[in-house]
Amino acid sequence: MIVLRGRNIAPHHVEQAVEGAAPTLRRGRCASFSIEGHREARLVVVAEVSRPPDADWRQVLYLIRAQLLEHAQLSPHAVVLVEPDSLPSTSSGELQRHACRQAFLSGSLPEVAHSISARDERARRT
Repeated sequence: MIVLRGRNIAPHHVEQAVEGAAPTLRRGRCASFSIEGHREARLVVVAEVSRPPDADWRQVLYLIRAQLLEHAQLSPHAVVLVEPDSLPSTSSGELQRHACRQAFLSGSLPEVAHSISARDERARRT
C-alpha cells in the first residue's frame, strides 16, 4: 500500500492506469512506490518501454502524468522509463517493487527518459 497525504493507494491501480497511457509501455512491467520527500511521501512510477526507434519519450512521460491525474487524481514526483526487461523480478516473473525502489534511489535504473515534477524541482533549488 502507498500512503500519500493520508490517502491509501493500491500500487496495482497506479500501474494499471500507467500501462494504458501509451502503446510503447510494456504491459505488466510497471512499478509504483513511494519515497520519503522533504516533508511528505512522494509517488514514483517506473515503467519498461518497448524500443520503437521513433518514440517521443517526452510525449510518453506527458501521457503517463495526464493519465494518472485524470484517472487517479495523482501527480507523481517522478516518472522513469527504463529499458525492456530491466526491472527486478522474481524467478516467476513478478515485479519486485522494493527492489525497483532501491534501484531508483541508488540511481542504477537503466533509464531511457525521466520526468521530475516541476514543483519538486523548484523546492529542491530553494
